[in-house]
Amino acid sequence: MNKNPERIEELILQFDLARIFFAEEEEEEASIVTSLRDITERKQAEYEIDSLAKFPREDPNPVLRIAKDGTILFANKAAALLLNAWGSKVDQPLPESSRKFIQDVLSSGASRETEVECKDCTFSLTFAPIVDADYINVYGLDITERKRFEQLQGVIYKISDAINTTENIDDLFRSIHNHLSTIIDTTNVYIALYDEDKELISFPYFVDEKDSQLAPKKFGGGLTEYVIETGKAHYLTQESIFKLAEQGKIELFGIPSLIWLGVPLKIDSKIIGILALQSYSDTSIYTEKDLEILQYVSDQIAAAINRKRADEALRESEERFRFMAENTGDVLYRLKYDTMAFDYLSPAISILTGYTAEKINKIGFKRLIKQMIIPGVPDVLTEELTQKRNEGKTREWRAEYEILTKDGEEKWLGDHSFPWKDDSGKIVGSTGILQDITESKKAEDELQERLKELEIYYKATIGREGRIIELKQRVNELLVQLGKEKKYDV
Repeated sequence: MNKNPERIEELILQFDLARIFFAEEEEEEASIVTSLRDITERKQAEYEIDSLAKFPREDPNPVLRIAKDGTILFANKAAALLLNAWGSKVDQPLPESSRKFIQDVLSSGASRETEVECKDCTFSLTFAPIVDADYINVYGLDITERKRFEQLQGVIYKISDAINTTENIDDLFRSIHNHLSTIIDTTNVYIALYDEDKELISFPYFVDEKDSQLAPKKFGGGLTEYVIETGKAHYLTQESIFKLAEQGKIELFGIPSLIWLGVPLKIDSKIIGILALQSYSDTSIYTEKDLEILQYVSDQIAAAINRKRADEALRESEERFRFMAENTGDVLYRLKYDTMAFDYLSPAISILTGYTAEKINKIGFKRLIKQMIIPGVPDVLTEELTQKRNEGKTREWRAEYEILTKDGEEKWLGDHSFPWKDDSGKIVGSTGILQDITESKKAEDELQERLKELEIYYKATIGREGRIIELKQRVNELLVQLGKEKKYDV
């Protein structure tokens, strides 16, 4: 009997052929009997069963079946890395620790998930127990890229956090190095910073097996400058480095690397430096993916460095200001017009007035003032100008105050200030300096008295020409000392 399935359109048909022998009057004759059956459904079912059977084998992710005693019953090709990591093969048992895990999963009857690292890959494994059959199906998923992304995000977060947890920029550089070393080899690493105005390259962080610390240098033709000039990241082998040198695009410095990676550090579109890694012994230590990693973290590194430099510059400025404020007899202040209170008064205010900054804000500075003079302005306009200043309608401000100190001493203070603006440009107060001008005011008063005496004497000596000229000259000298114009043309 022969079977010969043939596909007709969407049907699968089976012909059954049979030869039948029979005898009639001692003669034997043969006949052929045929039958035709539709076996489409049966063949489709067989195809689906075959496809399902192939599915685990063709799955690009690991699929395994493990017996209760830990013997591996099945493993597809994608599971090869796992088998190598476990040191097992199909029809062989897992290591003892893994066998116990299998038994625990079967006993619990609940699926469990775990992660396994195999060389450069990380798999997430789901152990699904089939309790009635006493085996476990294991379904793996390659999560290498996801884990790498999580690591990168973690490094970026830690670098960002290092801005606040490090005391200075040198500590920040060390922190960046340590965090980078968790995702890439950083045996030889350096950070170079570029001062465009001075055309200077500095190397504030430099860790290297071969070369010694590099000193700051003028912008030249090295690999560092090549990254800055091109504005791009570069993955360079020794061969490509030599080729760039032959083409005159770079100059060779120091000990040549077998492989070199450099990425620009940018703030917006401005390059502030570069981050570079290199190896003198292993050409396979870095790949193009490592360059992508550096590019991915470079923006955060640049932002961290820029922020730390700004913080240090601000701290240095504050320290200089504090030193000046605490070591001068003058009072530096900042006055808010809405409350007419000082939100800063330097320590010298206690020396000038006998009151602390807190006490002055409590009683009001105005209560200390006996008399106010605005140089060059009549007394009748003084109050009007003061009101305009407090409303933020004046620019530079100069005034002189006669005050009574806590000890009852009379002093003269000179006030010189400028508007203080908020972020919107609105004048909200003033910043200025108060100086003790008591002695200069006394000297001015003495000069005024002498001037009056001379004028009296002048009137008493009318007709004495020589003496008059001498007196006029003396009057002019005194007027000049007072900062006024000469009165007599002699």
